[in-house]
Amino acid sequence: MLKVMVVDDDYLVRQGIIRVMPWERYGMEVTCEASNGEEALETMAATGVDLLVTDLAMPGMSGLELIKRVKERYPHVHMVVLTFHHEFELVKDALRLGVLDYITKVELEDDRLASILERIADRIRSLPPGPSAGAERDAEGRLEEDEVYASFRVRGQERRWNVAETAEAAAEDGINGRDGTKGMDSAKDRASGGVRAEGISGADGRDGAKAPDAAAFRGSRHPLDGAVVKLRGVSGMAKPELLQKLQLRGENELFYGAEDGARQYEWPIALLMEEPAASREEIVQLGLGWSGLSWMTDADEFARLAARTAALKLPAAQLEQMMYVATEEWVKVCDPQLLRFDEPDRPQTWREWLARLRDIRANATAQANREAYSPAIVASIFKAADYVKQHRNEDLQLPDIARKVNMSRSYFSKCFRDITGRTFQEYVRDCRIERAGQLLRHTSKPVSWIASESGYPNERYFSKVFRETTGELPRDYRRKHLKSHN
Repeated sequence: MLKVMVVDDDYLVRQGIIRVMPWERYGMEVTCEASNGEEALETMAATGVDLLVTDLAMPGMSGLELIKRVKERYPHVHMVVLTFHHEFELVKDALRLGVLDYITKVELEDDRLASILERIADRIRSLPPGPSAGAERDAEGRLEEDEVYASFRVRGQERRWNVAETAEAAAEDGINGRDGTKGMDSAKDRASGGVRAEGISGADGRDGAKAPDAAAFRGSRHPLDGAVVKLRGVSGMAKPELLQKLQLRGENELFYGAEDGARQYEWPIALLMEEPAASREEIVQLGLGWSGLSWMTDADEFARLAARTAALKLPAAQLEQMMYVATEEWVKVCDPQLLRFDEPDRPQTWREWLARLRDIRANATAQANREAYSPAIVASIFKAADYVKQHRNEDLQLPDIARKVNMSRSYFSKCFRDITGRTFQEYVRDCRIERAGQLLRHTSKPVSWIASESGYPNERYFSKVFRETTGELPRDYRRKHLKSHN
């Protein structure tokens, strides 16, 4: 039996993991627990542990610091991290430190518990014996060939990579898999790319059927499920090291590089090597760009944002979170039904995101044209709306903004109201109060400073407008928000 320690500062989460998961079925037993990193190290010094399952975000010693210390003191201990979807950078850091796997807390549901432990047990068994669970092995377990094949499986929240020496073996795992579902007619078809899944033809179309579009394919399975990648330049690399690189970067490369109907890809191993992460400033600027409205009418702006997104290769969940935030602006000019990103409407690849964004562009323009305004007028109003949002802490006067978009004051006022559904003054107010609410929730700055940052030099007038808009004074709003998070 593998001895397991569970570390999480949330008692209920910790107990849920310990009591609900079928540990014994997979040769494991929870022998100890801890509520923080310091306690975990003390317990490990007194008792043997084979597998550490730890939260990443904990007060005091963080999960990452605990992982570093355990790796130094107990190199034989396998490690798995618990995380929320938004902790992307922490997960990346943990994988770089050599953790075996990660579990998102949304996976901790009755119908997924067994698959989680099965996945962890399989990965432990796949490691060669030795004093360390890391990738620093002797030559015995290293890959001899310069090319190998990796298959990617998706089952609900579970993502799994498998490495094989031949395309046939990789495809067998990638399409048929452990659950026995049939995806291709023969190993020969699998090797050559003639994918047949639930009656859907592969990208090469050798059977005369047209390659499926993403929506049709998703009706039967995840568009990345069963993908096979030929990896070049792997000679001398340990298999656990390669699996770790695939786990860290592989799905993201598939997400951005997937083509409709394609099931086979070829990558140099350099594609999975470490690259500088996007800076916070780059991510913020990208988010601001998508949150605007100009890209909906400006084809060049749309192309620029799309190219920048593909270049930064944000994790899929982080991209989705960015788009969720942007929908708060899009809903003002677009059909809300197009802005649903929950199952089964969630885009699963960057190609599918682009298709959805193009639909949103077309719909926003059509909605704005309901008063028979020309595309040029719609573009000017969206440009003005973006300018207001980006300069909401400045003095914004309707005649000045009208001149910026080359429109008369009266015509601009009418067009703005018809296209956005609000008067210019209402739009400016809403943008400023939205910003003020964000600052009240996420900073401890004084109300006078927040008033100025939101475009209200007079604190008393700001408080009056804030109350009229939200029903609460700024200080009451902040107090209520802080209380709800304690």
